[in-house]
Amino acid sequence: MKNKTRRLNILVTPDEYRSIHSKARQCELPISHFLIEASRKVEIKMYRKTIPASVSKVVLALTLTASNFNQLVRHLHQGKIQHITENELKYYGEKILLLAGEIKNTLQ
Repeated sequence: MKNKTRRLNILVTPDEYRSIHSKARQCELPISHFLIEASRKVEIKMYRKTIPASVSKVVLALTLTASNFNQLVRHLHQGKIQHITENELKYYGEKILLLAGEIKNTLQ
């Protein structure tokens, strides 16, 4: 048997504890042995890719820009903006959405 020299302390909710304890008991193992065996046999799945902070900032900026753009269109429809056409706003809005979509698709 290998000499164990590392300690692992974790916090769990009461429900998580009950689940782990119950499964360990079903396997007739102490909790520590159960968790070690479970970690060896678990299949790792990526639930969400890690996005670099710099890219997240760009995506957030594009999202906010699209929101502001929506406000501009609303003001256009209300007659508060008269120096730009609806077609111009629509063209640039679509460009913003395409760029945001390309970034999102690249990261997925």
